[in-house]
Amino acid sequence: MGHNRLSSRRAGGMTSSGMAENLQFIIQKLDSIRAFKRADISTLENIFNELKIPDMWQELKSDVEKIVYLPHSIPSILRLIKIATTLKMLFPLCLMAIIFSIIIKMGFFRMPNDLIFSILLVFPVIIMGAFVITDLMIRQQIVRYETNHPDLHQQEKTRIKKVVEELLKRLKKAIREDGLILDECEICLYFNDYKGIQTKLTSTEKSLGLFKKKYDTYIVTPH
Repeated sequence: MGHNRLSSRRAGGMTSSGMAENLQFIIQKLDSIRAFKRADISTLENIFNELKIPDMWQELKSDVEKIVYLPHSIPSILRLIKIATTLKMLFPLCLMAIIFSIIIKMGFFRMPNDLIFSILLVFPVIIMGAFVITDLMIRQQIVRYETNHPDLHQQEKTRIKKVVEELLKRLKKAIREDGLILDECEICLYFNDYKGIQTKLTSTEKSLGLFKKKYDTYIVTPH
């Protein structure tokens, strides 16, 4: 891959204006939302504001929220989300238990019996293990729901696609202003149906076996 490939926004290596990396970041995130991937809406909103295009975000926000918050509208998944949230709230206690068990092991504090020490060791394993299992179950049910409803939120995804195409135009302009070569500025996307791109490589992203779902991914450049 060319040395001028745009890096992740959080990986450093900003161009002179920083606009190209910001545009690349939101293009990738909006594209991933079309594939029902998780995203932080507040981060997207902040970057739209940094790019001085808040109006574009306001027009798009409700569509993004409908897709991102889809799991909260499915009762069976919502129950699992509540369980996962509760388990995550116990993470500080898990950390305290681990630290306390280390202190005991190092001999700084004596426990009246070994049972309490065993509980301190087992408690974090149970809580974190339960969280991981619950999170996997949430992802599995989301994948199953998507598979059973292939046309879900089609209108919202179409509107997101149009915004991505507009952002690609802005990215192309920003890349040229930064003195980079278009063919060497690569972006990884889940869809290649946008105007203004050239597909250089197609591959398959395999989810964990539990999900039994594969995503095609595309390395593209603005064109």
